[in-house]
Formats: sequence, structure tokens, C-alpha cells
Amino acid sequence: METSKIKKVLSEVLDLAKDFESIEALDPKLSLFTITVTIIARRDFPILHSIAVLADDPLSGDAILDLSRRVLEDMISVKFMVLKGKEDMAAKFIRYSAVERWLDLEYLRKMGIQEDPGLEKKIEDDFQKVRPQFVYKKDQIAQSWSSTRLELMIEELVKAKVITDAEKEYLLQGYITGNRKNHLSSRDTSYFANKTQRADDLEDSLRIGLVIAIVSYMRILSNYAEETGNIALAGQLDRLFSKLNVPVVNSA
Repeated sequence: METSKIKKVLSEVLDLAKDFESIEALDPKLSLFTITVTIIARRDFPILHSIAVLADDPLSGDAILDLSRRVLEDMISVKFMVLKGKEDMAAKFIRYSAVERWLDLEYLRKMGIQEDPGLEKKIEDDFQKVRPQFVYKKDQIAQSWSSTRLELMIEELVKAKVITDAEKEYLLQGYITGNRKNHLSSRDTSYFANKTQRADDLEDSLRIGLVIAIVSYMRILSNYAEETGNIALAGQLDRLFSKLNVPVVNSA
């Protein structure tokens, strides 16, 4: 699919998802998973907006692929929640916030930086309440909300066919190449020694990044549509999936 057509689909997705630009209070009666998928969709909307702005800059392929990896990782987390029990996993995701604050505090302490004693006590108390759920291997604390590395989450989703064979190739390609843009990579930096290779890499990064970001975000919106019974949104997403020539699958 031509890059210009992919960019038009991105514009349509942003228009379709414009309600996620505003941060309104959520109904506390909503299920934890509905709340979680809503705030993830809100978090990723400005990323899609930024990608749309960058897409007109010929030097922005790297940045777009880098940003797309964030949306891809969020989609993987949403799908993993559904696979493993969406309400329990959404609750775990929310509780992990206390662990993240504690891990940040521990790092600052090791670096000799002290926080307000009252704040430190609150962070420690909140952490102890959820600690048992995130301990593994001789009192090691999980470094992610799922207690599972992203690569293993992807493997489970592939095995369960949540990520289909048709999706697997380009999603995993985007994950691998996005990693190289996100971290200093010998292979990625080698492209800057050859003008032709660099031009090809920029073009590939732009196209792959756009598709990964759009598809990942639409997969998140599909779960939102299912959870909220938004039939109109689901229908519009099916139409856009068809435009991208991406198979429409259930929102599991």
C-alpha cells in the first residue's frame, strides 16, 4: 500500500478516535478493564497525532518507527489482559503503579537522593500492600506489571492465535526494528555510513512505523468498542482494517 494512502487511513483513525483526546472523569461503575483500555487509548491518541504530524517530514521515519513501538507494546498488554483474564489482569495493571513508585524510590535511594520522609513512608506502605503479587525468584520484584517479559507475552499471543499468522510477520518486524531505533544499535547506525542504505531505511521505517501504529491502535479501539458495545465504532474499524488490507479478526 502506498505511503500516501496509509497516511489517509491514519487521518481517518484520528478523526474516529477524537473523543480520546479529552480527559474526562470516568464512571467508577465501569469495569476495571473498560477503564484500563480507555486510559490506554487516551494515552496513545497523542502518539498517533504526533506520528501524523511527523509523517510529512522525510527525515522522520526513525522517530515514527520508534513511537509506533510504544503503541505496539500497549496493544500487546491489552491483548495479554484479555488472554489471561481481563478483569484480574486490569486490576494487576492498576496495582502495579505502587510498585513502579517504589522501584523509582529505591533507585533514587541507591543514588543518594532522599525524598520527603512522609512521601517515602506512603510509597513504602502502598508497595507493601501489593508486594506479594509481584515477588518472584527469592524476593525479586517484577520489573513489569504482567511479571512477564514483553517477548514472552508476544510468544503467548502468537501461540494462542490472538496475533494471527497474517499479522505476525509485520508486527514482529516492527517490534524488532523498533527496538533498534529505541536503543543504540550497531546495525541501525551502520545505515548512516551509506547514503543509499540510509534512504531505504528511512522509507522502510516510515511505512512500517505507520502501519504498526495504526493497526495497534485500532486493535486497542476494537477492544474498547466490544467492552462498551459501540457497534458504530466497531463497524468503522472494520472498514479501516479493510482499507489497510489487514484481516479483520475478533477483538480477543
